[in-house]
Amino acid sequence: MFRSFPRSPQYHRVFVLGPFLRWGGMFSHWVDLGCGKAEATKAVHRPETIQRVSVDIYDGPDKPEGFIRADIVDYAHSHVLTGCAVTLLDVIEHFEKVDGTAFLSLLESKADAVCVFTPSGFYRQDPTTHPETKDRPEQWHRSGWSSEEFLERGYDVISFPQMHSGFGGFAAVRSKQWRSRPMWRLSLSVLHFRGLIDYYQRRLHLRK
Repeated sequence: MFRSFPRSPQYHRVFVLGPFLRWGGMFSHWVDLGCGKAEATKAVHRPETIQRVSVDIYDGPDKPEGFIRADIVDYAHSHVLTGCAVTLLDVIEHFEKVDGTAFLSLLESKADAVCVFTPSGFYRQDPTTHPETKDRPEQWHRSGWSSEEFLERGYDVISFPQMHSGFGGFAAVRSKQWRSRPMWRLSLSVLHFRGLIDYYQRRLHLRK
């Protein structure tokens, strides 16, 4: 029986993104779309050869490394993403389903690899459940996603049942050309056996 993720929810991104950036491909850039302040990813250790790019409409203080103020969809359409690992960290659920699906397809076609974090299913976030978002419609959730949807698109899925205050969530990772798929699997297996993640994978439409 897999154990649940026991630590601060900030750590789930660190545990997955480190191995993803190291073994997911030969990346020149890590493009974090919808980064906000990027509080949860400042501790991610990436290879020194990878340059970080952080894209968001956020205009407050404490901007993350490599910050570019832009709409993330416009950025993805207008920039070459060859050689890039792209992340959507709790972002895709803010899209309407049809728009989010189209955005995923765009990123999958342009980037070398894509990593998505999202709740398991529809996790309500609007002014009723989160009054602090009343004047921030960009923070409302508009869609729900399942791990099965990402497995069918060729992603590996890492489950975190305690994410989002116990509602549950997952990470989904897909690469066109892994630097070392065995090392990626080993990294996740080590974390799983230490009780840090719940992990399962199915190789569907993944390139070896």
